[in-house]
Amino acid sequence: VYTPRINNELINKNNITAPLFNARNKVLNALLQNEIKPNLGLTGSGPEINVMRATLFSTGIMSENSTNIKLEELTPNVQLIVDKIKKFFMANEENDNSFSKLYDELVLPENGIGLKLGVIPVFIAAVLHNYKQHAVVLNTSNKELEIKAETLENINKVPSAYKFVLENWNNEKQEYEKNSNHGPCARIAYGLHQERKSIAHPARHSLWCTCF
Repeated sequence: VYTPRINNELINKNNITAPLFNARNKVLNALLQNEIKPNLGLTGSGPEINVMRATLFSTGIMSENSTNIKLEELTPNVQLIVDKIKKFFMANEENDNSFSKLYDELVLPENGIGLKLGVIPVFIAAVLHNYKQHAVVLNTSNKELEIKAETLENINKVPSAYKFVLENWNNEKQEYEKNSNHGPCARIAYGLHQERKSIAHPARHSLWCTCF
């Protein structure tokens, strides 16, 4: 079994305490920012520091004071996890890309990893950082959800209730994003832009976007 060594038994379990839950959320939200800050912008000696060190520093995904997330040339057991997550994101099977597939790969011992639920959201967030601008997470009602710590926590509870889609971000979309002033909501703005051009291709509307 290729389970990485996590030097914190408080986070390396399936059911974590409320303080660890809150600490993990701080790490997740920091990983999902558009730009990574040194040490994720976390200071002091709170439990979030221990979570960051145990899941990111000790695995080589990040290093102290760095602003980079490393997803290549990791130790074999950590690289296997990262590659499984990347493969899931890139599969892009819009009608059947349930997070339950990814969780089965990461959790079930027969699949060679056997991760605990306490650490999985951190690994997902670390990889998702590079895909976030083009990623879509949907619930069972096909409602698009904001990609934030709360969403990853909910996925962690019931993976089968959520699915992932990686949008095709072509040159036209890139140019629109570059020249627009919609910032992080540029993808949704582009959808509305396309809808105005052709009602035959309705845009997906996000209830959490407040750009307009």
